[in-house]
Amino acid sequence: MKKMEKTKSIEVKRITGNVDRNKKKMRGITLIALVITIIVLLILVGVTLSTLSGQDGILNKVAKAVEETEKATEDEQRKMAMFEATMNTENTEFQGITIPAGFSPTRIAGESTVDEGLVITDSEGNEFVWIPVDKATFETKFKRVTGYVNKSLDQETFDRCTEPYSEGTTTEKEEYEAMRESVAHYGGFYIGRYEAGNDGKENVIVQKNVKPYNGIIWGINMTDETYGVLKLARNFKKGKAYENSVTSTLIYGVQWDATMQFFDNNYLTNTCDPSNSYVANSTGKGNFSGQLMNTGSNDEYAVKNIYDMAGNLREWTMETCDNDKRVLRGGNFERTSTICAASMRTCYDPYIHGDLGFRLALYVEQ
Repeated sequence: MKKMEKTKSIEVKRITGNVDRNKKKMRGITLIALVITIIVLLILVGVTLSTLSGQDGILNKVAKAVEETEKATEDEQRKMAMFEATMNTENTEFQGITIPAGFSPTRIAGESTVDEGLVITDSEGNEFVWIPVDKATFETKFKRVTGYVNKSLDQETFDRCTEPYSEGTTTEKEEYEAMRESVAHYGGFYIGRYEAGNDGKENVIVQKNVKPYNGIIWGINMTDETYGVLKLARNFKKGKAYENSVTSTLIYGVQWDATMQFFDNNYLTNTCDPSNSYVANSTGKGNFSGQLMNTGSNDEYAVKNIYDMAGNLREWTMETCDNDKRVLRGGNFERTSTICAASMRTCYDPYIHGDLGFRLALYVEQ
């Protein structure tokens, strides 16, 4: 009996030992399996992340597809607006703003309100932006204002400048007064969204990603109307559907300053903050790379949908300086942004060439 009990005890211990060893083996196998599983999961995660976020990953492809779809939609909307412009044979209204015959608002997101910068286009894709001028304060606030150089007011240059020039072109005073009357009546005017471009046939276009007119003089002298930017600006509307609905001009100094006020409502009082105001310090908002760029090449250089007023080319205006020079505004690609604020004035002889361009303005005819 005792022998049997002893035998059973030995058998139980043997079985128990086997069970314990098997448990240890199972635990070992389970641990190895867990490690292998974790490694496999990490590999899968890495592959998944690479598939999702790599250069050719799903997320990048989706983002690119969305971007391309949005661009295609925007391009289609712009073409529709250009077509609509051909149908508009009379002045219309949009957002309370007069749209001249031969033009249409683009109605593209970000371009369809006055605060954002209301963009209109003609049938050829020339684009302009509405600059609002308050009717109630027109007489006191539609005026030229001292510009900024090196983040400080350039009072000396401003004191030497006048507009219109009393001995200017035969239509200069008449044109200036008609422009003011239109701005007062309609509550604003239109400015070229881009610097004046050259279509290669000596025709002015106001379109994105074209070669800007460069190295062109204001005129042979202070009163010349036969060559230069003055003639190009005035001839822009000729032969177009809107020839009788708008007047195209080289931008006046007062219009440039109204645009600066549109950008920063402290401009009229000369209290802009030089640390962050575009009109006083155009850092990061203009081409100062040393190389001329096509119009509207960088969306970072646009404010209120208007491109390159701080720097690509300095731009001729109708303003005069010392009665023997014409005024350029903004900066150019060869100077630094801290010097060339968008509001900066420079005086040049009208026949001087160089890195000089210009910008059109339109006012609605009454």
